Amino acid sequence: MMPFPKPHGLFALLLLSLCASGYSQEATPTPSATPEPKELPKTSVQIVNATSVPGISLFLDDKPFYPTFPQGLYTADAPTEMLSVTYRALDPASKLEATGKAKYEANTNQSLFITGDFKPSANPDQLPLVKEEPGTGKKASLKPSVQFRILSHVLAEGEEPLRYRFFNAMPAVPMSILTANGEQRIVPGEIFTLVKQARQATYKIKVEQKVYDVFINQEGIHRNCTITFVLKEGKPYFFRAFENTKKSMTEAPKTSQ
Repeated sequence: MMPFPKPHGLFALLLLSLCASGYSQEATPTPSATPEPKELPKTSVQIVNATSVPGISLFLDDKPFYPTFPQGLYTADAPTEMLSVTYRALDPASKLEATGKAKYEANTNQSLFITGDFKPSANPDQLPLVKEEPGTGKKASLKPSVQFRILSHVLAEGEEPLRYRFFNAMPAVPMSILTANGEQRIVPGEIFTLVKQARQATYKIKVEQKVYDVFINQEGIHRNCTITFVLKEGKPYFFRAFENTKKSMTEAPKTSQ
C-alpha cells in the first residue's frame, strides 16, 4: 500500500490553517434582514360642502377638521390612508349637527358631497322632495336633514369623457336641464349625467320657471365635472367641482392659474 503523500509548500500551510481554525463546510450565517413595513392602501378624497346653509364646521372622528367650511367650497383631494371615516357636520347658526360614516375605495379618486339644510326631518338621510310641514312626525324621531354621499371620479362602463354631472342638492326644489331632446326633470338628490361633452359648453337649467346659464370653459388639463345646485339664502345657487383622477394629477399644467 502506497503511503499518502505528505502535503508540502503553500498547500501544507493552508491545510494547517484550516485545521487550526476548526474548518467546517457550514456557511457562516448572515444577519436576518428586517422585513419592510407593508404600505397601507391609500385613496384620494375631495370633500364638497353642498349644503344649503352658509357654512358648516366639519369634524373628522370627532376632531376638528375644517372648523370653517363655507358653502360651495371643496377641499384638495390629497392622498390619505383613512378608508373608513366618521364625520360630524355642525351648523353654527342652528347648533344642530349630524353624523355620517364614509367607506372609501382604495387606490382611486372620489368626492364626498355633504348635502342638506339641517332642518329637522323624519327622513334625514334623504333630501326632501317636497317641503315638510313643521311638526311633521314625532319630535323625538326628527333629526337634522344632512346627507353624506360618495361619488367616484372613475368613469362608469360605457361613459366617455368629458362627463358632466348635474346634481340637484336643493331640498324640496326640483329643477330641469333643457337639452336638444327636451326638458329633463331632476328631483332633489338626483344626478343627471351627460358624457362626451365639449370642454367649452353652456347649459340651461330651469328652476321654478327661471332659467340659469351654466358655462364651462376648461383650459390645460380637461377634467370631468359635477355642477351642483343648492339653496343660498333660499334662492338657487350653483357651483362647479372639477374631478381629479390619477392621470390628471400626474399631468398637472406647468403654468400657474
